[in-house]
Amino acid sequence: MRRELVEKFSVSGKVHLEVSADGKISEDVKEKLDDVSLHIINFERVKPDIIGFLRIETKTGRGAGYYQDEKIVAEVKNVQVGITDVIQTKVYAEVFDARHAFLISSEPIPEEIKRFVKMKPGLLHYAGGYGEIKLVQFDKDRETFIERSWYRESPFEEVEEVEEVEPEKVTTPAPKTWEAVLNWAEPSVRALVTILTRRLQDEFPMVHGPLARWYAYYIDGEKVKTKMFLALIASKRKITCRIRVDPSKFRDDERRTRDFRGWFYKGLSGVEKAFNLAIPSEIDKAIPLMRQSYDFVKAEAQEPRS
Repeated sequence: MRRELVEKFSVSGKVHLEVSADGKISEDVKEKLDDVSLHIINFERVKPDIIGFLRIETKTGRGAGYYQDEKIVAEVKNVQVGITDVIQTKVYAEVFDARHAFLISSEPIPEEIKRFVKMKPGLLHYAGGYGEIKLVQFDKDRETFIERSWYRESPFEEVEEVEEVEPEKVTTPAPKTWEAVLNWAEPSVRALVTILTRRLQDEFPMVHGPLARWYAYYIDGEKVKTKMFLALIASKRKITCRIRVDPSKFRDDERRTRDFRGWFYKGLSGVEKAFNLAIPSEIDKAIPLMRQSYDFVKAEAQEPRS
């Protein structure tokens, strides 16, 4: 599951995660911790099962960018989790000042836990509401998270639409690459991606390529996060497009887009917007939305560094 977390976080930046259940924490991680956290490690011997950090770029510019580190902790259980496990995870999140905290179990999240949390919504929150513990079931046979098991919601974009199938009955591994996702999707989605890419090549100077299980388009011939203006998420019957725009100037008269918490563009300026494409005829209406993202990213990249 460490590997699965690394893959999911990797789209947002450089991620380092290590198993710390054996009591060992590397110097790379210790360097990111404050004095209180180091004291707890050395004298209280409090350590989560998995610990690490995500480094994300926070400002565009030529050459080296500006970065911030977000700490990650995860507690792993091979049995059904209870309230004490939630509290334990919350302690780790507080002690290590984690931005992301997970309680992962090989068993389904009990309905009793979900109902208790509804009555006590603050139980999952830590650091003054700064973060929220995410609960999820891990399928050890498939070596992946059961997407529909996330509670309360997944912090990652789902690529599977397992309709009318119970999670525990799914036996095939989740797609791990863009090519695998397209092979899993319906033929109409593969055809739509081909048509869209050809249209984009006519509209914009750009480069493009797979990004883990997603697909990305970049300005200036550089495949870096700060130059990305469009990301595609393929699901069974449609494509979800993600763009980054200036909210004060963005035009969407038909209200096709929705705001999305930062993921592909996390840590960058502007806001992340999402909209869907299901048929080729929708591309004409999508191009003006994508162009606003392209122009915004292009103008930002040309700004002189302060």
